[in-house]
Amino acid sequence: MGNQGHTTNGIRLIKEWYDAGVLGEVKEVIAWQGKIDFERDMSFEKPNTFPPQAQEVPKGLDWNLWQGSVAKRSFNNIYAPRTWRGFYDYGNGKLGDWACHTLDAPFWSLDLGMPHRVDGVSKNPVSDHSFVADESVVTWQFGARGNKAPVTMKWFEGFEKPAIRPEWGVNKLPGTGMIMIGDKKTLITGGRPNNPRLLVPEAEMQEFLKNAPAKIILRVGEEQPVQEWIDAIKNNTLPGSNFDYAAALTEVVLVGVLAQRFGGTINYDLKSMKAVGRPELDRYIKEPARDGWQYGENLW
Repeated sequence: MGNQGHTTNGIRLIKEWYDAGVLGEVKEVIAWQGKIDFERDMSFEKPNTFPPQAQEVPKGLDWNLWQGSVAKRSFNNIYAPRTWRGFYDYGNGKLGDWACHTLDAPFWSLDLGMPHRVDGVSKNPVSDHSFVADESVVTWQFGARGNKAPVTMKWFEGFEKPAIRPEWGVNKLPGTGMIMIGDKKTLITGGRPNNPRLLVPEAEMQEFLKNAPAKIILRVGEEQPVQEWIDAIKNNTLPGSNFDYAAALTEVVLVGVLAQRFGGTINYDLKSMKAVGRPELDRYIKEPARDGWQYGENLW
């Protein structure tokens, strides 16, 4: 996962502040990604029919190659070149698009690991579950990790914003964002982790910054994951969002996408990578590849 947000100073500040005990015990994380503007968003567009009507394949486009291993579909320009993200054949909706940025900081700081339960609620889902719903809420439940308390993490999508709690001391939330709620302090970011701040009055925030916890995590080029990767090759080190880390974060997100797509509760078995008691979801955890595109089938 070439995750530029994991190379920011902001995400390091979040982890350093949490590790230093500034937030105290964190048991709840709330993230939100506002309404999808299907009319003007350059990454998402909703078709008039499901599936979209067949169109002639443009010259110069190898449609078979573009589709890859998924079930064969007729071409429509709503898929290519840009607005494929809302279709589960080709993308993972807004959650799959943005969670690697918005949820990276709490996943790293809190050492969340894998959830044991994920719940999804969607409003007016597409009947064949092929396309992202207009509105949804996903809730992950993470168990205790050593001396760290269990954590509930929520993702609101399609709503304007989550309800503001009086103790946050704010009148307005950004259009997208993430909040880590501690028993000492609460922290907020936007959709990316670049500019974290505590939910305290401005004067208190400025005073905190004068004596903030030491910056003990190695800094790298701000939003320069490619340079970090090159430096890792030269120095025989691992980049922060290396395969081990990124694969785990991706798995957390994708179990959430599964709950968002089909609704209900998923009791997730990490070892078997199964939704316990919901065998109908197995084919979506590892979708069958169409002829000519199978690879690694015996590794599953």
